[in-house]
Amino acid sequence: AREPRGWFGNEGREVALELLALERCGGLASDLAGKVARLLEQRARGHWGTTQGNAWALWALSALASKGAGAGAVVGEVRMATRSVPVRLEPGSPVQSVTLAVTPAELRSGIAWEHGGGPEAWLEVGVSGRMKVGPEGMARMAGVDRGFAVRRTYQRLGPGNQPGPMEGLTAGDRVLVTVELDVPEPAQWVAIDDPVPSVLEPSLEPWRSWEGSPDPMESWRAGFVEVRGDRRRVFIDSLGEGRHRVRYLARVRAAGTAVAGPVKVEAMYEPGRNGLSTPATVTAR
Repeated sequence: AREPRGWFGNEGREVALELLALERCGGLASDLAGKVARLLEQRARGHWGTTQGNAWALWALSALASKGAGAGAVVGEVRMATRSVPVRLEPGSPVQSVTLAVTPAELRSGIAWEHGGGPEAWLEVGVSGRMKVGPEGMARMAGVDRGFAVRRTYQRLGPGNQPGPMEGLTAGDRVLVTVELDVPEPAQWVAIDDPVPSVLEPSLEPWRSWEGSPDPMESWRAGFVEVRGDRRRVFIDSLGEGRHRVRYLARVRAAGTAVAGPVKVEAMYEPGRNGLSTPATVTAR
């Protein structure tokens, strides 16, 4: 009987169990290949939805690979633009990693796998890059919305705990940091990573609004909060559709001007769903 679906069970986990059972019982190569193809179809954004789905899928695939499913070695090429990299996978070494430094033009041409012989193989492609910019270039960076629109503001706290403009900020002043999120559809297991500019330090003191009434944009509940000298991380189990606000306190610890990197928001089980705020410049006397 199939177990109820939820955060524990999902179709990827079920297919992985079936594949593992077939492999243990000496199933036909055609049946194994069909299960592998179905299991890979269940993967989205590089994973199978839950920790259980990921664990069983990796167990089944590694068990299949370690026993040399299929006869002979896999040979082929990874092709991109005018370049090609030969690949040979022996039954005892079924995984090979290829790292290429690419230009934007080469990346636009696409990446292809040319199968030259042996059992069927699968190619997984990951692309990463970094911008080489100084503080001035970082300050001009735009925000990124890939499922989360993120905005961050700083306000100096005056008498009565009321937020005001940042002008005239001096060492010892308290600052209210506000991160606003626009969430177009519900999200689960969300991580918020907010770098703190070097002239500030995050405070462990809880923020209490001077208004005294609950803020509907702060109805979320943090599963865990991590405070370090240079950043503050908030982990939220569930965020509903709409606009949400995360606020915390910081204190000015030094005079100077510093650039705070963008706030990064990511659905941990959907890494392709993320967002970045614009960087911010903070000056204290």
